[in-house]
Amino acid sequence: MNIQKLRLDKGWSQEDLAMHSGISVRTIQRIENGKRASLESLKCLAAVFETSVSNLVQEKPMTNTQVSDQHFVEQAEQDAMRLVFVIQQAKLEAERKIIESEGERDAQLILAEGLTPEIIQIRSIEAFKELSKSANSKVIITDGKTPLLIQPQE
Repeated sequence: MNIQKLRLDKGWSQEDLAMHSGISVRTIQRIENGKRASLESLKCLAAVFETSVSNLVQEKPMTNTQVSDQHFVEQAEQDAMRLVFVIQQAKLEAERKIIESEGERDAQLILAEGLTPEIIQIRSIEAFKELSKSANSKVIITDGKTPLLIQPQE
């Protein structure tokens, strides 16, 4: 709504509106000249004119230049919001990776604590045993720790 129109409809001067609303004459002049009003000023004016703040801030029709400017402003706001979203997603992904790697590290530590030289030796013997049963392995050479498979040339 147009503040000046509401004021004139009541037959008030800017000084009269200032007296009724508690807002300075200079602030009323600025608002009527198109400057953005503070929320407190809008509340005072809404009370004086017996309307809602949302009715006071309804936009008047915009010119083509204003529409174009508004489009660029909206596009910039959307770009900024998109960037904030991308940054938030990257932070969440980084946190997820940290949690995953900490879990894997903890699992490795638990497994390492349970691996004694005796268990490793038993597992090696079991692996050699399984390799010796395989039809694909021909010769197994070992130093007691790691197997080396040798297959004949065909």
